[in-house]
Amino acid sequence: HCYEVVHCTDAPPDICPHLKLLRDGNEHTSEVHEDRLGGDFLVTVSPLRDADGIMTGSVHVARDITERRALEQEMASHNRELLRVNEALEQVNKKLNILSSVTRHDILNKITALLVYLELSQELTKDPSLLEYIHKEIDTIRSIERQIDFTRYYQDIGVRSPEWHDVSSIIRSVAAQLPLEAVNLQVHLDGIS
Repeated sequence: HCYEVVHCTDAPPDICPHLKLLRDGNEHTSEVHEDRLGGDFLVTVSPLRDADGIMTGSVHVARDITERRALEQEMASHNRELLRVNEALEQVNKKLNILSSVTRHDILNKITALLVYLELSQELTKDPSLLEYIHKEIDTIRSIERQIDFTRYYQDIGVRSPEWHDVSSIIRSVAAQLPLEAVNLQVHLDGIS
């Protein structure tokens, strides 16, 4: 018997495809590792039947898959390493996210203070040229404030999984932060994500 010659055992192993074929008469395939043969094999056992459909024997085909198995194990090892690298990158992204959030908050606080001082300055003067400069400074600071606030949208890149977003809502949200008084914005993208 093959189990005596190949496996040096007194009975077939549980994974033996021929044993399964003898039980149900169907073709079976199993992957078998055999140290005595020095590798891994894909063993297929198919029934041979006579004209009346009675099983008269079987055909055994063993393909050496040792190299493929080694490549699969190497790929699995690389995948585990990639998972570790990905987890480390996620941790770094979370830390950068916190740093970005705190920094943006601090800058916005300074901008708010600066706006308060400019508005107070505006109330203390009647000089038209000075009022014009103060008005331009306030507009510039509000523009900086919008740009810093806009960075919040990029804060979570690499931290959270991708999500579907409604394109119309995003365009309207961004447009609301821009000085578009003289622009008639029309968005016709409903239902697009």
